[in-house]
Amino acid sequence: MVWAGCAVAAALMAAVTDLGPHRLWGLCATGGYAVAAALAAGAPPPRRRAAPFVAVAGAVVVPMVWLIAHRQGQLEVDVVHRSGALLLSTGGPYLPEPERIEDYHPYLPAMALFGLPHALLGDSPLADARWWFALVFCLALGVAARTVAGRCAPGGLAVMAAFPLPALALATGGVDLPVTALMCLALATAATGRPVATGLAAGAAAAMKWTAWPVLVVAPVLLAARRSGRAAAGACAVAATVLAGLIVPSVLVSPGAFVEQVLLYPLGAGRVASPAASPLPGHLIAALLPGGRPIALALLALAAVAVALSLAARPPGRCSWPPTGWPSPSSWPSAWRPPPASATS
Repeated sequence: MVWAGCAVAAALMAAVTDLGPHRLWGLCATGGYAVAAALAAGAPPPRRRAAPFVAVAGAVVVPMVWLIAHRQGQLEVDVVHRSGALLLSTGGPYLPEPERIEDYHPYLPAMALFGLPHALLGDSPLADARWWFALVFCLALGVAARTVAGRCAPGGLAVMAAFPLPALALATGGVDLPVTALMCLALATAATGRPVATGLAAGAAAAMKWTAWPVLVVAPVLLAARRSGRAAAGACAVAATVLAGLIVPSVLVSPGAFVEQVLLYPLGAGRVASPAASPLPGHLIAALLPGGRPIALALLALAAVAVALSLAARPPGRCSWPPTGWPSPSSWPSAWRPPPASATS
């Protein structure tokens, strides 16, 4: 039933979108999900276990290869490619005088690292940033699963990658996926008392996008609860070193461009208006209410304070996989609890 539902979602995407890459993804993914649903419903157990891999082939591999070969994808891919070339030639990923949406690099400097293969190898399909997004996504999640559960089941990783949201992002250009995977890795290593690994993963994620910065707070709190305050401080020091090394040089090269593209533009205060829109409360408040933007920012700050208070009152102290209440497919590791803190010292 799960794969059948995914097939319906992909078919709807193909029917309603006016974006060519998304329509192609919908058509390819519909077929992959349909075959996976048939295998999961009626095939013998050995073939049934192939369903997640069939879904990955149809929803990720086929559309991703076709789109890369035909130089099609989301705007983010071209932005990262250009930023990688700028990083290589000038030391910073930001154009000094952006005039169009395409000129903006609204990410922190480390995101441009995914554009370095394109800058070095030219317009080769093998240099496309999507391969490197996918590689970091899969490696980070695989290491996180092995860290927490003791092993990484390929079927479980395939299930995660094949679901429509990550599959669409992998095929068309998902800058959020490596960031999210590194955040998961930071939490996994924090749960098992590894401060250096926690700092490296959290710092790398936070050096790519602002949306990863909450992990700089949550992971050390989890590490302090699992091991000690000293370990948490060590993780913070490592993360700060990674952040400084990946961000400060680019800021020094072009401070004005950094402020315009990374601070003002996402807040809607840049010279060019952001096309980002969604039906989420923050956007609706900013768009529909008088003085809505300051109100939305104030609510965001209050939410951050609420999260901080929650962490202080009830710090996280354990990690389980799958999360409590989730179904446990046979290809996934069973629920796991981290060992006592003394075992990871």
